[in-house]
Amino acid sequence: MKMFASTNRTSSLWRKIAIRFGFAIVFLGGGIYVFDEYVKWNLFPKRWGVVEEAAIFRSGQLSPTQIQRQVQKHNIDVIVSLMSPLPGDPAYEAEKNAAEEHGIERHEYPLLGNGTGDIKQYAAAIAKIHESVQADKIVLVHCAAGTQRTGGVVASYRILVQGKSVDQAVQEMKQYGFRQRKNPDLLPYMNEHMSELTALLIERDVIDYSPNPLPVLDIEL
Repeated sequence: MKMFASTNRTSSLWRKIAIRFGFAIVFLGGGIYVFDEYVKWNLFPKRWGVVEEAAIFRSGQLSPTQIQRQVQKHNIDVIVSLMSPLPGDPAYEAEKNAAEEHGIERHEYPLLGNGTGDIKQYAAAIAKIHESVQADKIVLVHCAAGTQRTGGVVASYRILVQGKSVDQAVQEMKQYGFRQRKNPDLLPYMNEHMSELTALLIERDVIDYSPNPLPVLDIEL
């Protein structure tokens, strides 16, 4: 009888430990989620990166606190947004206000969230980046997360304007969170529209000629 009582007490003890451990995991997970969603990007600029030192920067949509801080810290002259307008959104309105307050040019070239969309928007965004750099203006290019749309545009700029290899361009995309398995549409889209994008950039005097052969991004990378 004593043995059964001891076994029951042991089982009860382990149940209590398991329950407390479960609560701890839930609490910790909830804390991490809250930090990631609501705290981190107020403390740090979302996926901030340097494309060209003191010339081109990239990021996700910056919080109201960070947009003020970063445009002043890096002397941003031009903002290239790859997002659709979001009237009433705090971060969107803060960016517009910061641009107006600091005399920053702001241009919108909306793309879909996976980085696809109208290839003419790609061409226009790349042309604006190139034009700004040529005029010694410091550019910030961004989308919501700083991964898909920004990754596609910056990679296209690297390949077609700067002449970087497709491997370098895709590796840079990965550094900012791009994963082919999570977004299987972007690299095929870029390959399918490479010829048209090249022609549009020639038409806009961004590049002088089409590379031969046309670059092909390896979707297995």
